[in-house]
Amino acid sequence: AVVIIDASTTEKDMEILTAAGTVGARIMDLPGGAVNLSELEVVDERAHAADWMVAVQFDGNTLLDHLPRLQKIRSRWVFDHHGKFFKGIKTDGPEMAALLKLIDRGNLWFKFAGVYESSRESWPYEDVAAFSRVIAAHAPERIVWGTNWPHNSIRETSAYPDDARLAELVLGWL
Repeated sequence: AVVIIDASTTEKDMEILTAAGTVGARIMDLPGGAVNLSELEVVDERAHAADWMVAVQFDGNTLLDHLPRLQKIRSRWVFDHHGKFFKGIKTDGPEMAALLKLIDRGNLWFKFAGVYESSRESWPYEDVAAFSRVIAAHAPERIVWGTNWPHNSIRETSAYPDDARLAELVLGWL
């Protein structure tokens, strides 16, 4: 499990969660998130002590604003959902350079999931594909993939993305 923890989570809670199979904590600094980046250092400290990972999701276009704090994360962590670069990202821009340097630190994985949530284009999501190919060429061993099931942002089952087709698309980026 990947769970929500914060400053109020006790050591006993951490022990119970770990014994139950928890392997990570989640930060989602977007509408609907339970714990945001204001808790980053606390969550990282707790996760690191428990040998957990941290899944971090925020608008990637603010990456440079958060960079000094992200560089200090000691836990293994995942930059979730294609970085959620809602305004797009240039493959030769400063956000991309900073992201690649974060990946090179050795404790960050980049998650290819939910491409349709942050792409400003329809299938085959070329805006996200462009920077995803750069990451795939730079550090394929630092990529994780997920279907993003149950596709919470999709309101009608008939509009669900085809997970097999998404997997094929991502494999093409690699």
